[in-house]
Amino acid sequence: MASILHRFRGPAAAQAGSRLLLAAHLSLLVLGALSTSCKSESPTASVPLRPARESGSVSTVEGKDRLLRDVRRSSSNGQWEWVLAAPFEKGRLRFEWSAIVPAPALAATPATTHRLTVELLSAKGESVRTLGASKPQGASPASQAPAFSLADFEAGPFEAGSRLRFRLDPPAELLLADLRIVPAGRAAAPVIVIVFDTVRADAVGFGGAPDPSTPNVDAIVRDGWTSSRAYAAASWTIPSVASLLTGRVPATHEDTMGVPLGIVPEIRTLSEDFRDAGWATAAFVANPTLHSGIGFSKGFDTFFVTPYEYPSITLPAPATMQHVIPWIAAHEGEPFFLWVHLMDPHDPYTPPDRARGVTPFDPAYSGSIVGDEVNHLLLGDLPKPPQRDIRHLTALYHDEIRYADQEIGKLWKALPEDLRRRATIIFTSDHGEEMGDHGSWKHGPTLWDEVIRVPLAIRPGEGRPNVSLGENVPVSLLDILPTVANLAGIPGSERPLDGRSLLDPDAAARKALPAITMMTGGPTRAAVVRGDSKLIFFDRENRTSSPDPTKDPDGAKLARRLPSLLPALGSFDLAADPRELELRPVNPATFGDDWRSIEVGIAHTRAGIEVRVMSPRGGGRIELAFDGVAKQGSLEPFALEEKDSLELSGDALVLAGEVAGDADGFLLRAGATPGTGPLGVTLRNAGGCVELVTTDRVRLTPGARVPVESTKLPPSIPRFETRDEACAGVYIWRAAGARTARTPAQIDEERKKLHALGYVH
Repeated sequence: MASILHRFRGPAAAQAGSRLLLAAHLSLLVLGALSTSCKSESPTASVPLRPARESGSVSTVEGKDRLLRDVRRSSSNGQWEWVLAAPFEKGRLRFEWSAIVPAPALAATPATTHRLTVELLSAKGESVRTLGASKPQGASPASQAPAFSLADFEAGPFEAGSRLRFRLDPPAELLLADLRIVPAGRAAAPVIVIVFDTVRADAVGFGGAPDPSTPNVDAIVRDGWTSSRAYAAASWTIPSVASLLTGRVPATHEDTMGVPLGIVPEIRTLSEDFRDAGWATAAFVANPTLHSGIGFSKGFDTFFVTPYEYPSITLPAPATMQHVIPWIAAHEGEPFFLWVHLMDPHDPYTPPDRARGVTPFDPAYSGSIVGDEVNHLLLGDLPKPPQRDIRHLTALYHDEIRYADQEIGKLWKALPEDLRRRATIIFTSDHGEEMGDHGSWKHGPTLWDEVIRVPLAIRPGEGRPNVSLGENVPVSLLDILPTVANLAGIPGSERPLDGRSLLDPDAAARKALPAITMMTGGPTRAAVVRGDSKLIFFDRENRTSSPDPTKDPDGAKLARRLPSLLPALGSFDLAADPRELELRPVNPATFGDDWRSIEVGIAHTRAGIEVRVMSPRGGGRIELAFDGVAKQGSLEPFALEEKDSLELSGDALVLAGEVAGDADGFLLRAGATPGTGPLGVTLRNAGGCVELVTTDRVRLTPGARVPVESTKLPPSIPRFETRDEACAGVYIWRAAGARTARTPAQIDEERKKLHALGYVH
């Protein structure tokens, strides 16, 4: 993990929120008067003209206000020129700027102020006119975070090839941020993504919450589309938000242990799509794990995240929201993409505007629950409380959601009416929260619906089409990127994605969502949602990925509890059994496809020869001997249960167990010590026919050894199907394990930081 990006300012940051909000209202009025106010006749308008982003032309700077900005730097002479590649008629030149002076020079002339002048030059370099000059301001010392000022000048007409010269007097290093020329005319339609951290689907008004937790969000999205079957791509924040912003499953952002890397450099984000299309982009994020050091600032011209330390978890929403309205005001009339992420619903459930443990959502309560007990409940340090206490804990949780909703209401009321009408709003959460539903608490370890099913609402701006899917159709947060790109008319959904646009006519025809996997803090867990059914898998007997009890005692304690919280393999009928109380056998007709989806989700963590034995349609006990395999220390069992066994018998490795509706197997790790010869498979006994599936299909006969040539091992995950549906299948392939591994020291450092923030996975 990267180091802390912003210094923590303490409680004063939160206390200043209301004062800055009022100041932001005034800023909005002033800047709004400077921009066009024509009503939009279409959902898009001409995008601002921006300088090209050549390699090395932009660097990231953290300002005095703790916002990260992409900036262009001049030399110490204080001049920078922008060659206008295209002609431009009329609009406004807008940017932020700062003057930087080395500390010795500043000490010598502390009273010096700097003025920035913008001059128009012809293509031949001749002065045409001065566009404007800023008010004088003091310089920032080079050793400190710079203070930025807004500038807004009339601009145009310009000929192609003409230049804008930015000049500081007296000369100093000049920083320019968010530089653009905004066309005059119709106002553009922005896109605003609002994420409330840790909100389950039934905790918001449009999801059926019993408490009035989201009256403002409900009102904002009233004319839009809402989903009752939206699923996050993961059960905790980092992988879930990475998938939301990229449209790719968490596996594309994970290392060889299944640990999230954030957003990896080679995968584009929704914000990059908007930025490269000429839109302004900004993110204001209250969850400190979503920081720039692991890629979450990609594509954002302006990026704010709270400090990467525990106090950030309890910072109330105004500490983040104080930056949002001034930024919107500075971009009034422009097309912009904005991501606002509020942390308040995350535990502890202690609304900042209430007395500790008190909520009007449960006023008659007189017990001992105050809202900070959930970590102890998760680890099993406290017994499950009585239902009356759980109701109060849930009410406190809903009250935290109410507080975040209240802040969004303030933001919405501060926006001009025409901007509210033009804006496209997406509201969702990164994951849900367990409230003892299945014996566990918080989020991360399990994949029950209360953890992975989230609220989702899409309210298109004026002139944009609405989603027409039924609210009960399963959808994924992976679908947000292609849907938003489709709504806004920007490129982005043409590259390979794991989600799909919800505006596509065939969006409802998708049979199953990509597998949702969890591979940190214990053995592999996975779930596949297909229509009204859900396949769930937990590699109960595997201990290879369990936390080290000496380094992570809490994580190890939780990992030991997992077998009591999750079944090994089975399915749920979500229509007849929405609370997931009755585990059913797997569906033989869909098990092969769903299991392949799970294997795809975990393939990057494993390198070597994979073996699976499956019989979705029946069969009894099977016993297979594998000779020529590596020694025992090079093997990793997979999906074995108490009734299964994997052990050495002479020179052979024997896998035995019940295979009906199951998926037993092992991994022969890459680079392992070879056995006595080429790999061979012998069926010792079985309750029915068995096929060996590599690049060929061979019917196994009891007692007959079948050699497996290395050239016959496919390099990709097979289709889990046999020619005879009554046969069990023995599937063998070579797993690449493509993602780069991290060192144990790097993993330990990340674990410590996440644990310090209260994450126990």
